[in-house]
Amino acid sequence: MPSTLATSLRKSTLGVLTAALLLGAWELVLRAIDPRRTPAPTSARIVRCDLVPVDEGGPPMVALVCPDEGERWRVPALSRRPRVVVVGGSTVHNSFKTEAFPDYPEALAALLPGVEVLNAGKPGADAAAVAALVADLGGLHPDAVVITTGHNDFAIPVMAGGALVHADQAVWQADTALSRLHIYRNLAARFAPPARLAHRALEAGTAPPESLVVACRAAQPLRQTNIMTMAPPPGRLQEALDQLALGLGAAIDAAGAPVVVTTLPRNFDQPPTATTALDPRGCAGLSTCPLPALDPEARAAAAGWLGSTCGPDSALGAWSRAQVAHRAGQPEVAQAAWARSLSADPLTLRAPLPADAVVRQVAAAHGATIVDLGAALGERSDGALFLDQLHLSRRGAQAVAGAVAPAVRAALAGADPPH
Repeated sequence: MPSTLATSLRKSTLGVLTAALLLGAWELVLRAIDPRRTPAPTSARIVRCDLVPVDEGGPPMVALVCPDEGERWRVPALSRRPRVVVVGGSTVHNSFKTEAFPDYPEALAALLPGVEVLNAGKPGADAAAVAALVADLGGLHPDAVVITTGHNDFAIPVMAGGALVHADQAVWQADTALSRLHIYRNLAARFAPPARLAHRALEAGTAPPESLVVACRAAQPLRQTNIMTMAPPPGRLQEALDQLALGLGAAIDAAGAPVVVTTLPRNFDQPPTATTALDPRGCAGLSTCPLPALDPEARAAAAGWLGSTCGPDSALGAWSRAQVAHRAGQPEVAQAAWARSLSADPLTLRAPLPADAVVRQVAAAHGATIVDLGAALGERSDGALFLDQLHLSRRGAQAVAGAVAPAVRAALAGADPPH
């Protein structure tokens, strides 16, 4: 019996070692094939900032503390000036921009002399995270609260090279660790459920006509692009709209002060983050081509190629059709195609247009003032207002601040907001 047990243990040990060697060899082969030596995790986790009371032996103080940046600001709990707190995601506080310029709350402060404006935005925060932060604002005694939220409620946005998912801490940590293995990344791309992990992007398999490449390169050097080939899961849009409505309603109710809510800014000139693969070959080719910069003939040709290669109702095909219609003076066609592009994008950095309708409805139902950025900036906003798909440029921050300032003044004065 002991001899039999020892033999079984030796066989089991040999089997484990053999499996480990085979997996190691597979990993080395994948690393040799894949040039990306340090792959990004397939998921990341959003954390929110917290308001922390500070006792320094004098008047009570409150600090905004964010896990990835530490203490951002510290102010007295009671202000001698009217106090406005602005909350939201990276539209409110963009820590990713490479050029130093004020975010829109800082631009708003410049338009409201004598008013203290505090930026409590957190990149990646969805409406539920915003509501949780607003519920803690009582210690700051705000006179008005401004909320810009909605983009981050639409799964699965891409940030810092990974796909964001709402996973519990243990799953996130395990996925982050395992994602360094090419084996895991390849298996996850094929078998992971879309609700938990995003499929890895696939490189394009078709090339556009050389004349279009020349035209695009003249306008802006082409970059290699990854294309998502996962269609949006059924019901995802409605689920995200419901989450946005619940979170935004809770935030307004918890504010304890007049609330100003904005609709969502989006860069019409930027292509979708990814496109649904109606054509299995993929359709990257011209996805980084700046169509707005092309002459009308080249723009129409590029849009036609994208539509035929990607599928006319794919995110990229619809976006290119919207670009042509917009510059041909066909606003209704352009708006319909733009709406289709946003809804079809599997990696929704920009919330689809129905999110704005939800924001308006929730604001009206909960007694908040609405600032319609679509009306203020244009339903198909000028690309100069943005750094990318949705983050505001210096000019964009000033434009949003200019649209929000009248509503804040009215809220502080207790008057009806301007229309």
